[in-house]
Amino acid sequence: MLPNHVNQERQFFFKMMPRVYDFIYFYTQFWFGGTGGFLHIVLDDGNVDDESVWYCQEQASLQNDTFGYFLATLLRFFTEDEREVMYADGWGDYHYTGKERSVHHD
Repeated sequence: MLPNHVNQERQFFFKMMPRVYDFIYFYTQFWFGGTGGFLHIVLDDGNVDDESVWYCQEQASLQNDTFGYFLATLLRFFTEDEREVMYADGWGDYHYTGKERSVHHD
C-alpha cells in the first residue's frame, strides 16, 4: 500500500487531468494550428514514455517554446500509464476530427 501522501498526490493529478486536456487543446489549436508542435511525438504520435516526454520538453526548450516546456513539465508529473489513459481519452484525435473533446469539468 502506498503512503497516504503519495495517494493524495496521485488524486491531485487525477483532478488535474481535465485542466491538462485544456492546456493541450490550447497548445495544439492556437499555438500550432491543430498539431502537437514541439510535443508532437507525445501529443500526435502517442509516445507517452518518460524518454519521449523528456525529449519533447528539451526540444521545446531549445526552440524557446515556453508553453510547450510548461506542458511537458505537467505531463512528466503523470506516470506513463496515466499518460496512456489521457492519450486514449482524447488528446490524440479531437483536434484532427473536429469531434467534441472528451473533457469533463467537475
